[in-house]
Amino acid sequence: MKFQVNGQEFSIPPAYHPGHRLTQAEAQALEGLRLEKLRGALKGRRGLSQAEVEAFAARWTFEPKPAGWREGELEKEARGLAELRVGAETGLMPGDLGWEGAVAQAMLDPQLKQEARERVEARREILRRELDALVA
Repeated sequence: MKFQVNGQEFSIPPAYHPGHRLTQAEAQALEGLRLEKLRGALKGRRGLSQAEVEAFAARWTFEPKPAGWREGELEKEARGLAELRVGAETGLMPGDLGWEGAVAQAMLDPQLKQEARERVEARREILRRELDALVA
């Protein structure tokens, strides 16, 4: 697995694999991360019952990004547009089973990519004008 520290790239073998037996500390760390992700996915939902939260937690899975992956400005914009589309078209919400796959699929749409490019460029143009006005 590749990663960077202070701009320098390193590679290490993965520590975990399917079927890996966890130590107590590893299990606690993963459960803490899981709770953090679940809390974030459920944030803003009101009136949830214990049964709804338990069902949601039972379907939730980790969906890690590839090693070394960093989301840039264009990708963030495209992801935001894709999330809006997926939510509106499917009723899925972040953390729902199938959410990440549906968002990833939506991000492949050339029209969505073009809209993201246009939005990013429009924001950059506004910032250029504001900067020019400050230094003029």
